[in-house]
Amino acid sequence: MGNSSLRRKGGGEGASWEDLRSLEQEPLTRSSPSSTSSSRTSPTGKRRVLTAFAFAALAGSLFGYDIGSTAVALTQEQALGDFDIEENSWKQGMLVSCSLYGALVASLSLFALGEVLGRRQEVLLANGAYLLGSVGSVVPPSHTTFGLILLMASRFVYGTGIGLAMHSAPAYVAEIAPQAMRGLLIAMKEAMIVLGILLGYCAGSVFSSPGGWRSIWGLASPLALVSLVGMAFQHESPRWLASRSVRKAEESLRYFRAQDAVGEEIDGIVAALEVPDPSSSIWSKISEIWSVRKAFFIGGGLLLLQQVSGQPAVLYFAPTIFTNAGLGTETSKLASVLVGVVKLFATVVASLKVDSFGRVPLLLCGISLMFLALVALALTTAMWQTPSGSRLVIFELMALVTAYQIGFGPISWLILTEVSPLRVRGNMVGLGVSVNFLFNIVATQTLPIINNAVGMSGLFGIYAVVALLSLGFVRFFVPETKGRSLEEIEVLLGLSRGGGGTAA
Repeated sequence: MGNSSLRRKGGGEGASWEDLRSLEQEPLTRSSPSSTSSSRTSPTGKRRVLTAFAFAALAGSLFGYDIGSTAVALTQEQALGDFDIEENSWKQGMLVSCSLYGALVASLSLFALGEVLGRRQEVLLANGAYLLGSVGSVVPPSHTTFGLILLMASRFVYGTGIGLAMHSAPAYVAEIAPQAMRGLLIAMKEAMIVLGILLGYCAGSVFSSPGGWRSIWGLASPLALVSLVGMAFQHESPRWLASRSVRKAEESLRYFRAQDAVGEEIDGIVAALEVPDPSSSIWSKISEIWSVRKAFFIGGGLLLLQQVSGQPAVLYFAPTIFTNAGLGTETSKLASVLVGVVKLFATVVASLKVDSFGRVPLLLCGISLMFLALVALALTTAMWQTPSGSRLVIFELMALVTAYQIGFGPISWLILTEVSPLRVRGNMVGLGVSVNFLFNIVATQTLPIINNAVGMSGLFGIYAVVALLSLGFVRFFVPETKGRSLEEIEVLLGLSRGGGGTAA
């Protein structure tokens, strides 16, 4: 099917749900500009893309580090004991959620500023916030209200870095990567987040003495510094630059492809481009998102469901869950590290297969396994004071995080980035990040409260119902985007300027 055929499909009144599902069936157009040029990326270009990816993904890994380090700090001999909140579920939830509130505020701000700041500039700002937040988390005095407020404020600042990084890193990686590498690299960004979680768990095992939380949270600063310095020497996204200067975009693309013949790929980018107006009002930005609401329904829906399915919130409380299951404190920390190792392994495997198996099959497989693991956890935690119950909880939590990393973990951000039209990608990803962190806050803040009300068994039962609903959402609404360039996806969804549709 030629490119003119693709445009006809995207025209008129926009793509229907049947059109979206048909992405799985139609052959890929190999003659499109971006397809052909991406296949000619030189080895030097690939190395440059991988280098830029590494520094951007390192900023993402500091989100994972916050999850792992905060989970370990939530033990009596760590931050909870130092601030006398070990018996206060609401304050525990607030301490966990402070960084998420910061991420939410940052992502809401980026909804208005998403196309003004460059992707690279956002990563640089994210690392600056990480540095301030991690250093500020080291200094609060213990056993004082002021100290607790200062700690929460520092975690909030750190969270703004999370919001900036999670907004910019997926878009940056998607926009610099050749088509053949895009799915792998965006999925590997998730692997870097998981590596951060594992490092956080490991730091908690090393600095396990009272007051060790200062060292745990402070260790994020050297990682942020490495990412900051590394990103300072990288080029801006050529697709973002194309809306400002085609000449600069072409220069950037030549750098990342390490070749002069990038005209065809630039032509494909420009053809899909509608120059954003940086001075446009917030209501006009909302109107733009509304015009591509089906695309946002797909990407934003996945981000919402991945949060309320419970697995991200469970990670914050993994050591606590293991302790409640009958394991000792030190054994719980080691079990958490093991969960992190399993999670990382599953993420790497899924990342390597996302461009061969496809997005939708991995989502369906991962969510189905999540449902089974959550049902098993609901049954086991009803009898978890027995030694056999304790062992089963460890196994089932490992199965849960493995299933999440097969499906939701690497795929949700990839789908959101892929279905977002270039002209509104910054704003749409910013709104998606806001949805992600809003419901992450809801899930994390309510976990201790729901646990106290209905117990862990009831909590896992609720999450199992959400997983079942998620299966239906993926089956009926999420299209397969494997093997498509970003510009082809816009045309096929009826979202490109050339297609004339609004996906309404």
